[in-house]
Amino acid sequence: EPGEGPLELYLRTRPGWHDRLNLCAALSISDREAREQSEHSAGLVIFGSGQGQGLKHLRHADAWEARSCAAELRARAASHLRRADEIEKALRKMGVRT
Repeated sequence: EPGEGPLELYLRTRPGWHDRLNLCAALSISDREAREQSEHSAGLVIFGSGQGQGLKHLRHADAWEARSCAAELRARAASHLRRADEIEKALRKMGVRT
């Protein structure tokens, strides 16, 4: 269920930032699974891109940390949309209809 899972529970009960690789080892999950659980956490699992950061439960985050995570996700989304447009433009130049 969205907002539930081993990663969310682990982070909810342990304040602070947690290194993704250590979390994966503690929960016996792959990095991909950790990313998927984060993505489907209903916004409860955030990440920090700064040095020494990792994953944190929203309950233990301050507003700046949460907003920073959201801003980075929006920037990534914009970058992905630009790339998709570039791919389709390149296809059209090759004569492939999109």
